[in-house]
Amino acid sequence: MLPPASSSATCHSQHGGASPSHSAKVLETHQTWTLDERPASCLRQEYVGIPRQLVQVSLCEEGGPQEGRPLTPAGQEGGQQPVQDPVEGVLPSIHADPEYPCELVGTWNTWYGEQDQAVHLWRYRGGYPALTEVMSKLRQNKMFLEFRQERGKMLLSRRNQLLLEFSFWNEPVPRPGPNIYELRSYQLRPGTMIEWGNYWARAIEIRQQNQEAVGGFFSQIGSLYQVHHLWAYKDLQSRENIRNAAWQREGWDEVVYYTVPLIQHMESRVMIPMKSSPLK
Repeated sequence: MLPPASSSATCHSQHGGASPSHSAKVLETHQTWTLDERPASCLRQEYVGIPRQLVQVSLCEEGGPQEGRPLTPAGQEGGQQPVQDPVEGVLPSIHADPEYPCELVGTWNTWYGEQDQAVHLWRYRGGYPALTEVMSKLRQNKMFLEFRQERGKMLLSRRNQLLLEFSFWNEPVPRPGPNIYELRSYQLRPGTMIEWGNYWARAIEIRQQNQEAVGGFFSQIGSLYQVHHLWAYKDLQSRENIRNAAWQREGWDEVVYYTVPLIQHMESRVMIPMKSSPLK
């Protein structure tokens, strides 16, 4: 059984409790506090573990279905053949260029949820310095600047966030398809990220059995106290079957029981990968 959030939990600290760098591999001291007793410097590490990489998610709201996206997966009823999308050429070229210290994790169009959106997920393995380097180089990239100008004609709005990966989730890696992806976003009550992470750190194994867990992230810049969970399924029916099966596994009902009160708002997007997406 999962203990309530007031239970004792282990926290690691470096140099008397200072927050570790993202590249830290060894933690020097090991102490245990209850959640009410732990120094504030340790609370962040408790739910994060050692964060892996800096990630950026971009949500682009487009002007309508005419911009050339498949509205349903290929082969399913109601599907359309996509026309050329400028994203398909420019983003993969940046991903493949060794001069840019970034990786395109995945790029999708929404199918259910918010309509007429494109979602792009980038990873910066060098942290904020890598992000700064990429932004500086893109400002000098003629192809990218032309792409941005052309893309701007299609968009109603753009929004992005800088995120960190939860260390207890999988790190997203390319996977074969075809798959559909679900991006579940949770707006947590301020001050509850610790409890959320503590429960999910122990519960994620329940949802790994079908290898549907792709990645978990929490916000650093943009909308704060926001968590994103990314899942992959073969189709909507397999999503239904896998989610229903989770309720038959010990501990899942307790995860839901303890984490639902932490949520202010939640949202689900079912997304279709673009042709160039490493996550197929």
